[in-house]
Amino acid sequence: MSSLTSFLHQKGVNINALFNNAPPPPPDDQNDIESSELVKTIHARSKRFVAQMSPHIDAIETNVREMTSKARGVRMTNALELHALIDSCSFSERSSSQTSEEMEEKDERDVHAKEVEALRGEIERMVESKEIEGKKEEERKEKERKERRERELREAMMFRKE
Repeated sequence: MSSLTSFLHQKGVNINALFNNAPPPPPDDQNDIESSELVKTIHARSKRFVAQMSPHIDAIETNVREMTSKARGVRMTNALELHALIDSCSFSERSSSQTSEEMEEKDERDVHAKEVEALRGEIERMVESKEIEGKKEEERKEKERKERRERELREAMMFRKE
């Protein structure tokens, strides 16, 4: 409910009756013509007022909603900036006050990383040397096969000649 609607509701104005063209409520005393005329006049004037002012009221409500959301946005932005500033301050304090234990742990990790890297390099060299040895062994076996085949061919040729 808008603020104007709630205000009119508090004052006892039947808003639904104004918009739905409902007949005015019956007067308390059926014989009192003046009060009935007064009610009709008030009803007609309030209906005209609402009809004339509803675009203005809608515009005012829209402006109020926009200003409220902008104010919330500014407050939210300010709060986020404040939290970011607090976080950056605490981070700079923590990083500037690193203990010697943290530095030692970092040095140990660096040494361990260097050892692991050296071990990895050593393993790679061993694998490469094994691959080279394997290739040499294959070449040697291939060479022996060729020599054996040639020898067998020579022996076969010699046997044929005899």
